[in-house]
Amino acid sequence: MTEKVVTLYTDGACKGNPGIGGWGVLM
Repeated sequence: MTEKVVTLYTDGACKGNPGIGGWGVLM
């Protein structure tokens, strides 16, 4: 069995702390 490498890039931001926010993922 071989192992596969998966790389995930993530980013996020919030307006205020805590506040309205969003996030995204690129696979």
